[in-house]
Amino acid sequence: MCNSPIRDLHKHSAFLKQPREKFNFFWLIAPFVSQHNCLTLRSRSDTDTIMFAWLDKYRQRTITRDIILGLVLTIFVVTVAVAMISYALILDVVRTNLETEASASTERLAGVLAVPLWNVDMQTVKQSAEVFLQTADVVGVTVWDEGGRIGFQDSTTAVENEEVEANYIIEERPIFFAGQNIGQVQVIYSTEAIARASQYLISTTTAVLLVVLVAVIIVTQTLLNRYLTTPLENLTNSLDFIASGSYEHRIPPAKQVDINKIGRRANIMAEQIEVRDKELRQLVDTLEQQVAARTARLETVAVVGGYLNAILKVDELLQALVEQVQERFDYAHVIVFLLDKERKNLQVAAATGTILTQLGDEGFQIPLDAPISLVARAAREKQVIKVDDVASAPDWLSHDLLDNTRSEMVVP
Repeated sequence: MCNSPIRDLHKHSAFLKQPREKFNFFWLIAPFVSQHNCLTLRSRSDTDTIMFAWLDKYRQRTITRDIILGLVLTIFVVTVAVAMISYALILDVVRTNLETEASASTERLAGVLAVPLWNVDMQTVKQSAEVFLQTADVVGVTVWDEGGRIGFQDSTTAVENEEVEANYIIEERPIFFAGQNIGQVQVIYSTEAIARASQYLISTTTAVLLVVLVAVIIVTQTLLNRYLTTPLENLTNSLDFIASGSYEHRIPPAKQVDINKIGRRANIMAEQIEVRDKELRQLVDTLEQQVAARTARLETVAVVGGYLNAILKVDELLQALVEQVQERFDYAHVIVFLLDKERKNLQVAAATGTILTQLGDEGFQIPLDAPISLVARAAREKQVIKVDDVASAPDWLSHDLLDNTRSEMVVP
């Protein structure tokens, strides 16, 4: 649904009155385009995106940008200096060649004018001078006879003397015939050849400079993208990947020695972090297991304690104790020893399974001062004794009923 053109113009009249540079609008040749009797205003926001997208990456200072700008500036300064020196040298050579050619041409003209001037044939002198005027860069010819009278003068040389000396080359030669000075000729040459050479040098140098700068920018950009920007981006991506927690990731080797050194140092750092992370995780897991085991033991002790508190007889209490401890802590055997009345021997008071009956039938007891017995040593020293490998304990007392024992703990 289109609005009226008049309403659209009235709607945007406040905008149109504002200074144009304050708005981000691209004014086309025909800013108002009529479509189905509607007037539309073209914004340049999309044009800005296209025109300046390439320049966005150079707004921030990067290694690539600094290298390109440094190279461009260096090449520009060197090229301009070389161009100025070459310009001066070439112009000097051109002027020297022009002066040499002017001197030789004037000498030939003097030889041509010698015969007609000796014969006072001024018509021939005039024709010869006019023909010579058709030569490139010749703008004036003046001929004098031996009395100093002007025999021929072209009107194009009617310029101020200072201007002639500044913008033209003046050559004068005496005219000799049979060894006698019969007159003089003056030729004025234009320096337009020098101006043309100067203009050609300026245009050529400018074009070469622009081509060189564009080529340097393209080649440098390509090489830097391949050998610097891309490796750095790969290195940055790998570091970001490691920083996210993937410590097992390793930075692949690069072709550049400098970047490869950074990658190796980063890999060493990642390996160290990975090892420490694993150790920390193992420590956390171990602590969690220990806390869980300790919590379970405390819960078991509480349950066993609550269960045993209800038992009044000592024999029943001890038997229930060893059974609960074996069940809760998953021990192979649990035995309770008590000192006899003389406090000299340790006798079996309670045990799991059929060990109590069999040991009772044998009348098994352990002297308190027995040198080979972990039970006796714990009772004497009143300290907990824990042996992970009973085969390596010299004071472990073996028994046929307990031949499958591998570790033992005695609590006084």
